[in-house]
Amino acid sequence: MRNALSSLDIDNVKRLLHNKKEVCIFVGAGASIMHPSCLPSFQELNNMLLSCLYQCLSTREKFKASLERIHTKPEQLLQIIWDYTNGNFNPVECFQYTIPNKNHYLLAELINQGINCIVTPNFDPCLEKVLEKRHIDFEFFDKIQSESKEAEDLIQSIKGKKVTIWKPHGGCREMQTLCYTRTKVAKLCNSQYLREIFSYIIQNYNMLFLGYSGYDDDFSLSYMKIFQILKGRLYGMLALEFGKKSQCMQSIARTYTYLAIADAKHGKRETAIQKFRKSYEIHKQIGEGLGYFYTALEECEIDISQIH
Repeated sequence: MRNALSSLDIDNVKRLLHNKKEVCIFVGAGASIMHPSCLPSFQELNNMLLSCLYQCLSTREKFKASLERIHTKPEQLLQIIWDYTNGNFNPVECFQYTIPNKNHYLLAELINQGINCIVTPNFDPCLEKVLEKRHIDFEFFDKIQSESKEAEDLIQSIKGKKVTIWKPHGGCREMQTLCYTRTKVAKLCNSQYLREIFSYIIQNYNMLFLGYSGYDDDFSLSYMKIFQILKGRLYGMLALEFGKKSQCMQSIARTYTYLAIADAKHGKRETAIQKFRKSYEIHKQIGEGLGYFYTALEECEIDISQIH
């Protein structure tokens, strides 16, 4: 997403960076699109995958029809492919060979000057490559914080003002850490530790977003919690920075849907229904995004009459 910065925006960023130890930079996929990294946006990756699959699946009409229904989040497409290949498909393996660009060198310089907290859902290792090249020490966390000890180690690293790189969606150097299918994202959405860690960061640091759309479902509940604390002031900033308000609301609604799916799969039917209701209310409010919602209900064998 390209946003033109006004002189006021630039002045605000300068003030923000005056005390770098109080700044956390959230690095999105846009940081790695510039040459020579040249990574595709996820929408571009979606389109390329579909184009290749259409050519290979001319005789498999049922599977092809499933692909044609994918219009939104890439993890829906990747989940279909993952299931079809019995987990043997890894579309982001090539990311580990990418070359850093000016954005990554800028980040390394800011870290060298005092910024010590970086959060990024990006899979590519470009920033790590630059830090290693410049011999800048850093603590690296790239696994789902599913246990209190893992979460505490990350929090202590941040509190200790060590240079901390947190990749909640995993990284290409350890393929098993990657979270890019719907099942894995649902697990991440259901992680209380992820919400606690991100809530701590966003409440204790000035946040600077670089090349980020704000379209990650697993962070939505943390955003919502902060919006409530600040009575909407941060929400206005995020909606302006991240794009349309409806996109932010869609992300929150999908997060509730993911949490509901996880609850249903663990036999927590009543709590799943409650979360589906919250998702439904938001989808009705913004008037879009109900297609995936109904698919999720069907998957969990819950009738829409239980949601109304």
